[in-house]
Amino acid sequence: MGIAYMTCFISMSLRNQDSVSHFSASSLLTLIGMVDAEIGITYLTEISQGSALLQNTTVETYPLPDATCRKIGLTWRKGSVHFEEFKLLGELIKNL
Repeated sequence: MGIAYMTCFISMSLRNQDSVSHFSASSLLTLIGMVDAEIGITYLTEISQGSALLQNTTVETYPLPDATCRKIGLTWRKGSVHFEEFKLLGELIKNL
C-alpha cells in the first residue's frame, strides 16, 4: 500500500548493544504491526484513525499541526496517450 511510508528503527541497546538498525516498510499493515511492537514510529493518514487496522493494537495517534502539508507528484511515460488526462488530474489536485 502506498498510504504510508516510514523508517522504523530497532534500538539494539535493548539487546545490550549500542547500535541502531534501520528498517523500512511500505505496507500499512506492516507499519502498524511494527509500531504496535514498539519498534518504530510512522505517519498515518487521518482516514486510518479509528479504522479496523488499529483495533486490538496499542497504537496511539496524535494530530499534526495544521501547518503540515504533503507534496504529491504525478509521473507518466513519455508519449503516453493519457497525457491530457494526467494534466487535468494534476490541475484537479492543485485546486483541492
